Amino acid sequence: WIWNVCKMGDCVKTKRFLMQNFLLRHRFAVTFFAGICIGTGYANIAYRYQAALPEIYNQHYLSAYADITMNYYALWKYIIRYRFRDLLLIGMMGLTAFRRYLITVYIVYLGICAGMLVSTSVMYYGLAGIGLYLASVVPQYILYGTALYFLYQMFYVHHLTGKNVLMIAAIAVILVGAGTYTEAYCNPLILKKLYGYLY
Repeated sequence: WIWNVCKMGDCVKTKRFLMQNFLLRHRFAVTFFAGICIGTGYANIAYRYQAALPEIYNQHYLSAYADITMNYYALWKYIIRYRFRDLLLIGMMGLTAFRRYLITVYIVYLGICAGMLVSTSVMYYGLAGIGLYLASVVPQYILYGTALYFLYQMFYVHHLTGKNVLMIAAIAVILVGAGTYTEAYCNPLILKKLYGYLY
């Protein structure tokens, strides 16, 4: 079909159609990746002109995981408040007429943060910094990202029944709840072992 259209002189239109279709099908990933590019660009410009950059991955930050005894339950309660606040914010976005635009801006913001953190980590540790960043977001951000993906897709589906909306919301709450637990109890142990490996 594509070949026949191209023979008719409509190659440009066909390519434009395929690109638009790809962007629509993968809009979540494309939106997040765009944010990463912006965040990475900003971090590199800031580093070049010696502007302030996040110091979350410096040696002092990591050494805290090895030197202090953590109250995991208190940390979990703090993370629950923080993460469910974001989930409530997303839910409020979904009630507005501009929900698609708002959630898109929110995902771009998350991508910008991720891009800045990855770049900062690489500045401190070279290519090993990519592994450090991944270790700092595993496994909780897999769960958070899945919840966000379901909510994001829900905003683009027309005529969802109330039952489907409640089901997606319940899944998102469960995923975020599981993510807070892993962030409080699992991720600090991963970073503690990683600090021992690096230093």
